[in-house]
Amino acid sequence: MERPRSLVSSTRVRAGRTSRDLLMAVAGGAIVLAIVFATRDRVPNTTATAAVPGSVTNDAAATVAALATEAPPGSLASSVQGLGAFPVHDMSGATVPIVRTGEPSIVMINSRTCGYCKLALRDLGQYAKGRPVPGLRMLTLEGAVDGAPMLVEAGLQGAVPLGPATSQSQVLLTFRYRGTPTFVAVDADGRIRGTMQGYGGPERMASWFDVMLGDRAAP
Repeated sequence: MERPRSLVSSTRVRAGRTSRDLLMAVAGGAIVLAIVFATRDRVPNTTATAAVPGSVTNDAAATVAALATEAPPGSLASSVQGLGAFPVHDMSGATVPIVRTGEPSIVMINSRTCGYCKLALRDLGQYAKGRPVPGLRMLTLEGAVDGAPMLVEAGLQGAVPLGPATSQSQVLLTFRYRGTPTFVAVDADGRIRGTMQGYGGPERMASWFDVMLGDRAAP
């Protein structure tokens, strides 16, 4: 699930992308609703039954509403308009925030099958030259445990591997971020400073790499 390196910006392409996003929103809503009903059918008839699909339905509605738009600069990363209110797990399985207030960071949404993701990590490893990259929070769609070996292979230390906390969150994240890698810059106040879809090479990513290294507050 990779995007081309070049990012087009013509009006015709944007119109096509909007139409595609709307179709994806409908498809995303249909799949999430299927998950809701499947979950409801499998869960015993207890007081918890209504809570499980209800929570998923609320997340689904917010996700579908946000599908046709990109994260606007200035929005809170923890909001639906930002990274999305998705619960994530770290390597220990603990539920943690995607970003932590007071720590400028780059969130990299990636997949273990994404070739450009591996290329970006390799280039970051060469750029870092052995220095840790505490400003990188790598959100792997398949899970934190699946993402960690990618960091090891690239020779990267200090990054924070993350993954969806539930299967429902994985579906919602996949539809919210349909292209990997996607990079989101978050400042110390927890607000979005910029989004980059695809990987444009080490020259274009130098300022983003600097945030991951802790040398800059924003790209």
